[in-house]
Parts: sequence; structure tokens; C-alpha cells
Amino acid sequence: MSKRHFEAIADALRRERPEPEGFAEPDRRQDYEFDLWRGIVVRMADICYGSNGRFDRERSYRAAGLS
Repeated sequence: MSKRHFEAIADALRRERPEPEGFAEPDRRQDYEFDLWRGIVVRMADICYGSNGRFDRERSYRAAGLS
């Protein structure tokens, strides 16, 4: 996979990030959705690293919106 592919994956993940902010009372569903999304981001980074050993996981987390 190339940098272009990695950027497209990060962009797609960033667009799907659940936004817990802005709700008066966060609920368990919002927490679950965010935790699920975070797990997907981490797993995708693992897969990308497996295809390219120079892949920077921390950079991909930031690009996906996981800070």
C-alpha cells in the first residue's frame, strides 16, 4: 500500500468519528460507539503497518482524529 492509500483510510476513519462533545449528558451508547471506533482505528493501523513496516502508527492516529 502507498501513502495515498494510507491517507484515504485515515480520511475515511476521521469522517466516521463519533462526536461525544455537544451532548448534555453523555450516555453509554456514545461511549460504546467511540470505543468501537477507536478499536477500528487501532486495528487498521496494525493492518497498514503489516503491509509497510515504515508505516507510522502515531501519525495515522492523529490523521484519523484519535488524539
